[in-house]
Amino acid sequence: PKPWKVLEERLLHDGSPWLQLKQQSIGLPNDRTVDRYYRVEMRDFALLYATTEAGQVIVLRLYRHGPQRVGLALPGGLIDDGEESLIAAQRELLEETGYQARNWRSLGRYTMNSNYGCGCCNIYMASDAIRIAEPDSGDLEEAEIVLMTPEELLQALGRGEVSVIGHAAAIAMVMAAKHGYPVTVAKRSS
Repeated sequence: PKPWKVLEERLLHDGSPWLQLKQQSIGLPNDRTVDRYYRVEMRDFALLYATTEAGQVIVLRLYRHGPQRVGLALPGGLIDDGEESLIAAQRELLEETGYQARNWRSLGRYTMNSNYGCGCCNIYMASDAIRIAEPDSGDLEEAEIVLMTPEELLQALGRGEVSVIGHAAAIAMVMAAKHGYPVTVAKRSS
């Protein structure tokens, strides 16, 4: 397969810094042109699966407006302009939970929607986290910190308590890595 070519692009909506909607004219490898193809550009974010020194997973129970319900989520948040994704992940863990972790591993950078973009999720695994402060996220949501065993989190995932795909994927990737399946860091093509 060959990549598509963007022949023309027009900004339809500028909701900066949160999102932009663009209409593109796309040239396909078979010389066909698609004149009305849409791209949603959103900010990249970091998401992390963090465990305490006792091996418990740090999880948040909170309302998420996308699925419009209360559920379980991993800590994470938007990457600030010019900020490295690892620094954002470390900042978000501290802000949202009050925990700081000693060991960090990247599990890759993944596009949220294969056709429209919608931002990239940078997934991290952190371990040996200790609580050093009270949470102070300044976010809109109220969150309850829940410490779960990996098995309890997998059971909650199976019951549908994790309703956002990025969080479910991060949990599955960590479980695969912990059970000996190789997890290779995804690379973005240039």
